[in-house]
Amino acid sequence: MSQGRLLPPADPVIVGRDDELRYLRDFVDRLRLEGETLLLSGDPGVGKTVLLDATARYARAQGYRVVHAAGVEFEAGVSFAALHLVLQPLFGELENLAEWHRDALTTALGLREGPRSDLLVLSNATLAVLAAAASSVPLLLAADDMPWIDRASAAVLGFVARRLSPAP
Repeated sequence: MSQGRLLPPADPVIVGRDDELRYLRDFVDRLRLEGETLLLSGDPGVGKTVLLDATARYARAQGYRVVHAAGVEFEAGVSFAALHLVLQPLFGELENLAEWHRDALTTALGLREGPRSDLLVLSNATLAVLAAAASSVPLLLAADDMPWIDRASAAVLGFVARRLSPAP
């Protein structure tokens, strides 16, 4: 403590992962130019979350906006639960969408009642929200614990991941 204020938490020391951390920093730096997707995979407990958290901290320090979802077992059966986590910080961008995209997202995310849209329309709406958010500041979308992310969100995130190349 210093003068009655809490000091900011120190970054955790990550031992033996210098190559992976360098690769992830380079990945973040490339995102300023155009979108890219990266999948970290490995057995449970090998440190994927630690690396993902370090990447998010680095991105924030570089001026990126970071949106994040983490799958959890008890929400795995709730359609679009992870997508809601990703898009919640970007809800302000919804007003800038075409009406059919806004309707698709607000209905799927449970923000209003109405008929469900086709998954392709919803996926394109998600891509539009992310592109709009990235137009003013670079954006990093991080999804952790994919095995526990609901299938509907995973389908939308997979669609988006395959189409990110033109946007930072």
